[in-house]
Amino acid sequence: MRAAQDAAGLRSPSGHAPFLSDSVGPADDQQPAPAVEQVLDDAAALGIDFLIDPMTAPERWASRDEVAKTAERMNRVAALAADRGIRVGYHNHAQEFHHSFDGVSAYETFVAQLEPSVQLELDAYWAAVGGQDVPALVARLGDRLKALHVKDGSTGYDPFKTGEFKPELLGQVVAGTGEVPLAAALDAASSLELAVVEYDHVPGDVFAAIAGSVAFLAERGIR
Repeated sequence: MRAAQDAAGLRSPSGHAPFLSDSVGPADDQQPAPAVEQVLDDAAALGIDFLIDPMTAPERWASRDEVAKTAERMNRVAALAADRGIRVGYHNHAQEFHHSFDGVSAYETFVAQLEPSVQLELDAYWAAVGGQDVPALVARLGDRLKALHVKDGSTGYDPFKTGEFKPELLGQVVAGTGEVPLAAALDAASSLELAVVEYDHVPGDVFAAIAGSVAFLAERGIR
């Protein structure tokens, strides 16, 4: 992969890897996750500076104890990653906001237990689906927030509550044309390094959809 991206003149400033879980893959075909050290070595070979765990199981967010265990594991990985010059972080879906403890979401309970070196990639769409005021959340995350998934759509369907994922119900659209307050979220970010165009279900032609979201960012001076 490194040879291919070098030949194409591309770079990978960030990447996703499931280093917080012991197994990966669909529920009916779980496989052991690779060793954390191997994941970090591969990330270093690809030139990745910011490695993000993209998802953990819903039950990991249902109790204080489970949230604390996940935070402890993240902090351990952060120490290993630092030896390789890599930062680590977490990417949310909606499930991290389903439970609260003393009025604080499981997600922000998790964030409060992370070492200062651990950073975040917020998926604005999924945070909105999870019932969050996204610009206010972005402001609270402050300097920890380094990447934002600039994703838009309708926010009434939460597959993490139904347990059944129907991508056509997400109603995802070009950034800036849906229900997610992306412009306000970008304005609230104080330390953003990466604005990431992403779709879980592409509306129509994939290249046109990407171009539309890139244009939205360009209009805001983000290139």
